[in-house]
Amino acid sequence: MRWSAALPLLALALSAAASAQAKSPLSDVDDPIIGSYKARGLAAEVTEANCGGGSYSVQNSPDGTSISVLFDNFTASGAQAMAGSAHTNCVVQIPLNLPAGYSLGVFRMDYRGFAHLDVGQSALLSVDYGVGRQGRGRNFHRGVRGGYDGDFVFSENLGAGLMKRAGCGEAAALNMTAALDLRSNGGSQDALVTLDSVDGAARGGVVFGVDLKKCRN
Repeated sequence: MRWSAALPLLALALSAAASAQAKSPLSDVDDPIIGSYKARGLAAEVTEANCGGGSYSVQNSPDGTSISVLFDNFTASGAQAMAGSAHTNCVVQIPLNLPAGYSLGVFRMDYRGFAHLDVGQSALLSVDYGVGRQGRGRNFHRGVRGGYDGDFVFSENLGAGLMKRAGCGEAAALNMTAALDLRSNGGSQDALVTLDSVDGAARGGVVFGVDLKKCRN
């Protein structure tokens, strides 16, 4: 039986509502913050990457406080893991159109997905991300051990100064490399870990909580 992530999601909703009260400069921008984006799959050890065109989307919230990367079929499955492990990954680059005179920072990350694991099986989510030039980002790793069957929501709050901002004359882009690893020491071939939803009601994925600040003259 799948457990509910209602409490973390409620907290996110309340946080978004509070942020919406303070109007974001993005709300006044005619052009969307998201530029033309692309995704490419990297060579995988066992499974082929499943984040190509048509299997993901990128959205920014109406109040400009979050950018979401939503996957339809980004999965590592147990059928391939019977040899020991399965691995799949994806690189997403999202150019951003920032208002003139502003910089963008990331203050929160949320990762949502689903795992079905027997005892002896485990999954690992790894995400490298940043804004602006490469080499200015962070990485996140979190594992799930079997037996487990349900949704997961992992959150990461970034304190001030933990990641450099982009903008103020510098090209701004969100860069993300996400990887899923599934390891099996026996158990069911039906095992899987995914950054999407299994019920189709609300897709999972990666959500960047972002904010804008005026550039210093």
